[in-house]
Amino acid sequence: MYGCGVPHNATGRDAAVLGRRLRGRHVDNLPVNNLSVQNYKPLTELVFEELRKAIFEGRLEPGERLRQQELARMLGVSRTPVREALQKLENEGLVANHSRKGFVVRRFRLEDIRETLVVRRLLEPKAVELAVPNITEADLDEAERIQETMERLAEEGPYDELPALNREFHHLIFKACRNERLFNLIKSLWDSYPRCGFSVFKAHSGRSFEEHRAILKAVRERNAELAAKLSAEHLENSVQALIDHFSTLSDEEQT
Repeated sequence: MYGCGVPHNATGRDAAVLGRRLRGRHVDNLPVNNLSVQNYKPLTELVFEELRKAIFEGRLEPGERLRQQELARMLGVSRTPVREALQKLENEGLVANHSRKGFVVRRFRLEDIRETLVVRRLLEPKAVELAVPNITEADLDEAERIQETMERLAEEGPYDELPALNREFHHLIFKACRNERLFNLIKSLWDSYPRCGFSVFKAHSGRSFEEHRAILKAVRERNAELAAKLSAEHLENSVQALIDHFSTLSDEEQT
């Protein structure tokens, strides 16, 4: 039994109770929602998956401290599954455990960004090129809707939804390449890539949104060569924004 009174393997009515506790909680910019509770799934795994998703989506930013007691209170669990989940995240290289600060979301080195960029340069423009003849009008309309939502949120908030929507926008186009291996490679690179923090994202959102619009226009016009070229330029600009941001950090802050 954990401190919240829910068994380690949540089942039946206990799982429903845990689900209500895990959904709709907010601490700073970490909304915990849409967390599905599966029968016989350990609490540690549930906490691990939610924190991992929050890091990938940029809701937990590089350098942000992960206070075990605060996370446990938010999730309605004891500190034990939180501590175990953080240790798993440390093993994946997503968080670091500093003697003074405790667990923090790991900052990536400039070398990490540059090395990943080399591979993304090869894959993403090609995926866009292949997607142009295959993508449906319904998909393009959905991409347009996502873009409009991002532009509205950039003006009104909440800003914490922007990174996930940005990912959804790009992946909707990539997926239309109809090459599952290529799409999965791109997804894995995004999952191993430092998420753009809110401050970086907001600072460059105007230019980024213009580039999104240009890519969408080229795809709608079925101009595969131009769409791939614009995608490559957008990637370069986005990565440069991250490099500029990371270059201002000390070596200690980047790890």
